[in-house]
Amino acid sequence: MALSEIVRFTSGGTPSKANAAFWNGNVPWFSAKDVKKPRLTDSADHISEAVFASTPLRKLPENTVVLVVRGMILAHTVPIAVLGVEAAINQDLKALLPREGIDVDPTFLAAMLRAQHGTILSQVSTAGHGTKKLDSRVLEGIRIPFPAPQEQRRLAKVLDLAARQRAVVESMLELQDELIGSLQARAFRGEL
Repeated sequence: MALSEIVRFTSGGTPSKANAAFWNGNVPWFSAKDVKKPRLTDSADHISEAVFASTPLRKLPENTVVLVVRGMILAHTVPIAVLGVEAAINQDLKALLPREGIDVDPTFLAAMLRAQHGTILSQVSTAGHGTKKLDSRVLEGIRIPFPAPQEQRRLAKVLDLAARQRAVVESMLELQDELIGSLQARAFRGEL
């Protein structure tokens, strides 16, 4: 199915920095710099509940898929994540909210988008001022397999297990690098 048949796209925004009441609240406000992990639970910046009462910015529900659609990171990577908390996003991100009556597992959806990373990345363009961007029409036309909800959840569990195993391996590799570095330093100092 085309992505536009499964989800609707929602943009974020930036509350006025001139209004101190909008900032330093408890609501995570994600921007491109925060989209570094597959599941986002906290952001560098936070906004207050007052933002939602007096601006068009809306709070997104937990388990919303988000992706970066504007910024220089798009020169080499299209960051995609799932919100692990209720949050807001800035204008450099798009949220993918399931269309009414559509049951889509967010982990499955994010994985299907990551599986097409190269294709999506090849469609990134450059705005007039040099910033990289991913047009909504490109996103709308992305086609993904769309099995029954129970199959999506089964696949999401398998993918989640694989991601956790990968994190363990990466952690072990980091420890190995530290050990090798320590041994090399000791050898250089003549301590071995």
